[in-house]
Amino acid sequence: MPGGKETEASTIPQLRQVFRMAKAELDALAGLRDGALGFATDETILYRQDGDGAANWEAITILSVVIRDTKTNLDGMTDLLDGAMAFGTDTGILYRQNGAGAANWEEVAGRIPKIKKDTRDMEAASGDVSYTGFGFRPTGLLITAIRASGSSVGSSEPSLEEQCHYVKCTPSCSSSSTTSAIIYIQHTGDGYQKAVVKTYDIDGFTLTWTKSNTPLAGVADLHILAFQ
Repeated sequence: MPGGKETEASTIPQLRQVFRMAKAELDALAGLRDGALGFATDETILYRQDGDGAANWEAITILSVVIRDTKTNLDGMTDLLDGAMAFGTDTGILYRQNGAGAANWEEVAGRIPKIKKDTRDMEAASGDVSYTGFGFRPTGLLITAIRASGSSVGSSEPSLEEQCHYVKCTPSCSSSSTTSAIIYIQHTGDGYQKAVVKTYDIDGFTLTWTKSNTPLAGVADLHILAFQ
Protein backbone atom coordinates (compact mmCIF):
# COMPACT_ATOMS: atom_id res chain seq x y z
CA MET A 1 0.00 0.00 0.00
CA PRO A 2 1.28 3.55 -0.61
CA GLY A 3 3.30 4.80 2.33
CA GLY A 4 3.31 1.33 3.80
CA LYS A 5 -0.09 1.79 5.45
CA GLU A 6 -2.99 -0.60 5.06
CA THR A 7 -6.46 0.75 4.33
CA GLU A 8 -9.44 -0.99 5.96
CA ALA A 9 -12.36 -1.33 3.58
CA SER A 10 -15.96 -1.37 4.88
CA THR A 11 -19.26 -1.96 3.13
CA ILE A 12 -22.31 0.27 3.37
CA PRO A 13 -25.35 -1.84 4.19
CA GLN A 14 -28.05 -1.85 1.53
CA LEU A 15 -31.06 0.21 2.55
CA ARG A 16 -34.27 -1.76 2.91
CA GLN A 17 -37.13 -0.76 0.65
CA VAL A 18 -40.35 -0.01 2.52
CA PHE A 19 -43.66 0.66 0.78
CA ARG A 20 -47.03 1.74 2.17
CA MET A 21 -50.01 1.43 -0.19
CA ALA A 22 -53.01 -0.75 -1.07
CA LYS A 23 -52.29 -4.46 -1.67
CA ALA A 24 -53.13 -4.19 -5.39
CA GLU A 25 -50.51 -1.44 -5.76
CA LEU A 26 -47.93 -3.50 -3.88
CA ASP A 27 -48.59 -6.43 -6.22
CA ALA A 28 -47.94 -4.21 -9.25
CA LEU A 29 -44.46 -3.13 -8.13
CA ALA A 30 -41.35 -4.27 -10.02
CA GLY A 31 -37.60 -3.98 -9.47
CA LEU A 32 -37.94 -4.95 -5.82
CA ARG A 33 -35.05 -6.16 -3.70
CA ASP A 34 -35.20 -9.33 -1.66
CA GLY A 35 -36.35 -8.45 1.87
CA ALA A 36 -38.24 -5.29 0.92
CA LEU A 37 -41.19 -4.54 3.21
CA GLY A 38 -44.68 -3.58 2.11
CA PHE A 39 -47.58 -2.48 4.32
CA ALA A 40 -51.01 -3.02 2.75
CA THR A 41 -53.10 -0.10 3.97
CA ASP A 42 -56.38 -1.77 3.01
CA GLU A 43 -55.58 -5.04 4.81
CA THR A 44 -53.44 -3.75 7.73
CA ILE A 45 -50.99 -6.58 6.94
CA LEU A 46 -47.20 -6.34 6.70
CA TYR A 47 -45.49 -8.22 3.83
CA ARG A 48 -41.88 -9.17 2.99
CA GLN A 49 -40.60 -9.47 -0.59
CA ASP A 50 -39.24 -12.93 -1.43
CA GLY A 51 -36.47 -12.57 -4.04
CA ASP A 52 -35.41 -9.79 -6.38
CA GLY A 53 -37.58 -8.49 -9.21
CA ALA A 54 -41.37 -8.52 -9.55
CA ALA A 55 -43.60 -8.46 -6.51
CA ASN A 56 -43.64 -11.75 -4.61
CA TRP A 57 -44.97 -10.77 -1.21
CA GLU A 58 -45.20 -13.04 1.83
CA ALA A 59 -47.22 -12.00 4.85
CA ILE A 60 -45.01 -11.89 7.92
CA THR A 61 -47.39 -10.68 10.61
CA ILE A 62 -50.89 -9.58 11.45
CA LEU A 63 -50.65 -6.18 13.05
CA SER A 64 -52.19 -5.79 16.49
CA VAL A 65 -55.32 -4.05 15.25
CA VAL A 66 -58.91 -5.09 14.99
CA ILE A 67 -60.87 -4.31 11.83
CA ARG A 68 -64.01 -2.30 12.66
CA ASP A 69 -66.91 -2.29 10.21
CA THR A 70 -70.50 -3.44 9.77
CA LYS A 71 -71.00 -7.21 9.55
CA THR A 72 -72.11 -6.90 5.92
CA ASN A 73 -68.86 -5.15 4.99
CA LEU A 74 -66.80 -7.63 7.01
CA ASP A 75 -68.46 -10.50 5.13
CA GLY A 76 -67.43 -8.93 1.81
CA MET A 77 -63.71 -8.84 2.61
CA THR A 78 -61.18 -11.05 0.80
CA ASP A 79 -57.48 -11.97 1.11
CA LEU A 80 -57.75 -12.25 4.89
CA LEU A 81 -55.19 -14.10 6.96
CA ASP A 82 -56.20 -16.91 9.25
CA GLY A 83 -56.73 -15.46 12.73
CA ALA A 84 -57.53 -11.91 11.64
CA MET A 85 -59.76 -10.12 14.16
CA ALA A 86 -62.77 -7.92 13.44
CA PHE A 87 -65.43 -6.08 15.42
CA GLY A 88 -68.96 -5.78 14.00
CA THR A 89 -70.02 -2.21 14.68
CA ASP A 90 -73.69 -3.09 14.11
CA THR A 91 -73.70 -6.41 15.99
CA GLY A 92 -71.38 -5.58 18.88
CA ILE A 93 -69.61 -8.92 18.39
CA LEU A 94 -65.89 -9.72 18.09
CA TYR A 95 -65.03 -12.13 15.24
CA ARG A 96 -62.01 -14.25 14.28
CA GLN A 97 -61.25 -15.25 10.68
CA ASN A 98 -61.24 -19.02 10.21
CA GLY A 99 -58.77 -19.83 7.41
CA ALA A 100 -57.06 -17.66 4.83
CA GLY A 101 -58.88 -16.02 1.95
CA ALA A 102 -62.51 -14.88 1.75
CA ALA A 103 -64.32 -13.86 4.92
CA ASN A 104 -65.25 -16.77 7.17
CA TRP A 105 -65.86 -15.11 10.53
CA GLU A 106 -66.48 -16.97 13.77
CA GLU A 107 -67.82 -15.28 16.90
CA VAL A 108 -65.27 -15.23 19.72
CA ALA A 109 -66.97 -12.93 22.20
CA GLY A 110 -70.53 -11.95 22.91
CA ARG A 111 -72.01 -9.49 25.40
CA ILE A 112 -72.80 -9.71 29.10
CA PRO A 113 -76.51 -10.58 29.52
CA LYS A 114 -78.72 -7.60 30.28
CA ILE A 115 -81.97 -7.48 32.22
CA LYS A 116 -84.62 -4.81 31.78
CA LYS A 117 -88.11 -4.19 33.11
CA ASP A 118 -90.98 -3.37 30.75
CA THR A 119 -94.77 -3.49 30.67
CA ARG A 120 -97.69 -4.57 28.51
CA ASP A 121 -101.08 -2.86 28.56
CA MET A 122 -103.56 -5.71 28.72
CA GLU A 123 -106.01 -3.73 26.58
CA ALA A 124 -103.47 -2.93 23.84
CA ALA A 125 -104.30 -4.06 20.32
CA SER A 126 -102.54 -6.90 18.56
CA GLY A 127 -99.36 -6.01 16.64
CA ASP A 128 -95.57 -5.78 16.66
CA VAL A 129 -93.69 -4.03 19.48
CA SER A 130 -89.92 -3.35 19.40
CA TYR A 131 -87.91 -3.47 22.63
CA THR A 132 -84.61 -1.56 22.53
CA GLY A 133 -81.83 -0.34 24.79
CA PHE A 134 -80.01 -3.66 25.26
CA GLY A 135 -76.85 -2.60 23.41
CA PHE A 136 -76.50 -5.74 21.28
CA ARG A 137 -78.41 -8.21 19.10
CA PRO A 138 -79.64 -11.02 21.38
CA THR A 139 -79.55 -14.69 20.47
CA GLY A 140 -81.87 -15.72 23.28
CA LEU A 141 -84.42 -14.33 25.75
CA LEU A 142 -85.86 -15.25 29.13
CA ILE A 143 -89.05 -13.33 29.97
CA THR A 144 -91.23 -13.46 33.06
CA ALA A 145 -94.64 -11.76 33.01
CA ILE A 146 -97.29 -11.22 35.65
CA ARG A 147 -100.72 -9.57 35.87
CA ALA A 148 -102.67 -10.22 39.06
CA SER A 149 -102.72 -14.01 39.47
CA GLY A 150 -101.95 -14.68 35.81
CA SER A 151 -98.25 -15.23 35.09
CA SER A 152 -95.83 -16.85 32.67
CA VAL A 153 -92.17 -17.76 32.26
CA GLY A 154 -90.88 -18.16 28.70
CA SER A 155 -87.64 -18.49 26.77
CA SER A 156 -86.36 -18.39 23.19
CA GLU A 157 -83.19 -19.58 21.47
CA PRO A 158 -81.14 -18.44 18.42
CA SER A 159 -83.44 -19.94 15.76
CA LEU A 160 -86.45 -18.19 17.39
CA GLU A 161 -87.96 -21.39 18.75
CA GLU A 162 -89.69 -20.62 22.03
CA GLN A 163 -91.63 -22.12 24.89
CA CYS A 164 -93.65 -20.82 27.80
CA HIS A 165 -95.08 -22.17 31.05
CA TYR A 166 -97.99 -20.17 32.40
CA VAL A 167 -100.63 -20.01 35.11
CA LYS A 168 -104.12 -18.87 34.12
CA CYS A 169 -107.16 -18.18 36.30
CA THR A 170 -110.57 -18.45 34.60
CA PRO A 171 -111.57 -18.08 37.49
CA SER A 172 -110.03 -21.24 38.98
CA CYS A 173 -106.26 -21.37 38.49
CA SER A 174 -104.37 -24.00 36.54
CA SER A 175 -101.00 -24.29 34.82
CA SER A 176 -100.16 -25.18 31.24
CA SER A 177 -97.42 -24.77 28.64
CA THR A 178 -97.01 -23.91 24.97
CA THR A 179 -94.30 -23.93 22.32
CA SER A 180 -96.04 -21.25 20.25
CA ALA A 181 -95.39 -18.22 22.50
CA ILE A 182 -92.81 -16.76 24.86
CA ILE A 183 -95.44 -14.84 26.91
CA TYR A 184 -98.99 -15.90 27.78
CA ILE A 185 -100.99 -13.84 30.31
CA GLN A 186 -104.57 -14.77 31.17
CA HIS A 187 -106.64 -13.79 34.20
CA THR A 188 -110.41 -13.81 34.73
CA GLY A 189 -112.40 -15.17 31.82
CA ASP A 190 -111.22 -16.12 28.36
CA GLY A 191 -109.33 -12.92 27.51
CA TYR A 192 -105.53 -13.04 27.23
CA GLN A 193 -102.40 -11.44 25.77
CA LYS A 194 -99.68 -13.58 24.25
CA ALA A 195 -96.46 -12.78 22.35
CA VAL A 196 -94.05 -14.54 20.03
CA VAL A 197 -90.49 -13.46 19.18
CA LYS A 198 -90.51 -12.05 15.66
CA THR A 199 -86.87 -10.93 15.27
CA TYR A 200 -83.64 -10.32 17.15
CA ASP A 201 -82.59 -6.74 16.33
CA ILE A 202 -79.39 -4.70 16.55
CA ASP A 203 -80.33 -3.14 19.91
CA GLY A 204 -82.96 -5.59 21.18
CA PHE A 205 -85.81 -7.57 19.69
CA THR A 206 -89.39 -7.43 18.37
CA LEU A 207 -92.41 -9.27 19.77
CA THR A 208 -95.64 -9.90 17.91
CA TRP A 209 -98.51 -9.55 20.41
CA THR A 210 -101.96 -11.06 20.08
CA LYS A 211 -104.91 -9.81 22.12
CA SER A 212 -107.81 -12.24 22.42
CA ASN A 213 -111.30 -11.32 23.65
CA THR A 214 -111.29 -9.00 26.70
CA PRO A 215 -108.34 -9.48 29.08
CA LEU A 216 -108.44 -8.09 32.62
CA ALA A 217 -107.70 -4.34 32.33
CA GLY A 218 -104.41 -3.10 33.72
CA VAL A 219 -100.70 -3.44 33.03
CA ALA A 220 -98.63 -6.62 33.06
CA ASP A 221 -95.07 -6.37 34.38
CA LEU A 222 -92.33 -7.91 32.23
CA HIS A 223 -88.81 -8.79 33.35
CA ILE A 224 -86.60 -9.47 30.32
CA LEU A 225 -83.18 -11.11 30.30
CA ALA A 226 -81.45 -10.83 26.91
CA PHE A 227 -78.19 -12.64 26.12
CA GLN A 228 -75.87 -13.76 23.33
